[in-house]
Amino acid sequence: MLTAKLEIDKFGNGKTESLRQPARSFVKNFISLLYVAFAQVNYNILDIDGLDRSVKYSPSEYSGRGANLAIVPPGNDRLLVPLECIGIQVGSSDTAVTPIDTDLGDRIHHIDRTPEAANVVTDAFQWSGSISATLLYGASWATAQILVPWAVRLYTCKLRLYRYGTLTGRGPLTVGLRKCDAAGNPVGLDLISGSVDDVTLQGLPDAEPGTLLEVTFDSQYVIRPHTMYALVPRLPNGNSSNRLSWVRSSSSSSQYPYKRGRAQGLTSSDSGASWSTLSYYNQHFFQLLGRRPNGLSYHGTVLRELIKPAVPPPDMQFTIESFFSNYCGSAITVKEVGVYATGSTDREYEGYSFLAARDVLGSPITVAANELLRVRYVVQITV
Repeated sequence: MLTAKLEIDKFGNGKTESLRQPARSFVKNFISLLYVAFAQVNYNILDIDGLDRSVKYSPSEYSGRGANLAIVPPGNDRLLVPLECIGIQVGSSDTAVTPIDTDLGDRIHHIDRTPEAANVVTDAFQWSGSISATLLYGASWATAQILVPWAVRLYTCKLRLYRYGTLTGRGPLTVGLRKCDAAGNPVGLDLISGSVDDVTLQGLPDAEPGTLLEVTFDSQYVIRPHTMYALVPRLPNGNSSNRLSWVRSSSSSSQYPYKRGRAQGLTSSDSGASWSTLSYYNQHFFQLLGRRPNGLSYHGTVLRELIKPAVPPPDMQFTIESFFSNYCGSAITVKEVGVYATGSTDREYEGYSFLAARDVLGSPITVAANELLRVRYVVQITV
């Protein structure tokens, strides 16, 4: 029989606060990952973004992330944000746990400094080589897929644009942020959106290389790492004679301008019903402007060695442990904890993160500035 308990301790300000409770929720994905490992079959599982992934039972040296259920992946020369999607995680939601959860209710991101007081450019693309442009009007849409290596609270974006014809009465230009499906195409409704009126659009230059046009979103949204999003601008009232052009790279060689994961530019001729990718990972020019969200600094998740308790029956016990520091300058309240595991897939030799456990705390724990939190899953196997 497999059982577990949670041990949570907070250290700082001259005192210690502790919480002990049973761990009740090794969720469906944990069983699925075990099934993949021991039955030695490939199996479809929903990742932390709710996307269906085929997890491999036998990762090759090219799979990038190593064995399923490993606490720390080998990396294989791939850029990893420290512990961002590996091991014990913490969140701020007290929504009841269900066996079909695919993610924490509201994950607290890895942040190791105080958020900026004003917006800064957090990610951008501009190509120094040859350029071209994608036309925006009517049903002709385009996107810039984006993957960020750290959490960003997005406020605005900038697109490099120029106009053709007269845009008076042709506005507004709307720019939405959408998640992408497993194929990398924008899916669903806008998570946030912003618009620019036709007076501003008419003031754009009428030739390349255009200029950066800033679009303020109607609300803020936290973009998390390892999740693909897309900026989706459209000018539904435009036509072929009165349109916008979105500047992009125009490489035709193996020197890919923008290959972060599988991110690149896409175009659509049917208002986003279907999408085509730009060749050679060409990308539209953009900037993301925002600030870090409040969060906790994730330290290394470790697997403590297997031990045998001193009393019969012959049980075995091991501990998964992680520490979290609050460097953001504001108090952070933890209401849930869980475990993410990696699963190796064949898609471009990438690995994905899967929720393996989630528990809501009986009593929330508030971590003040400069305090330290320790979370332990103590797992016991009873023979």
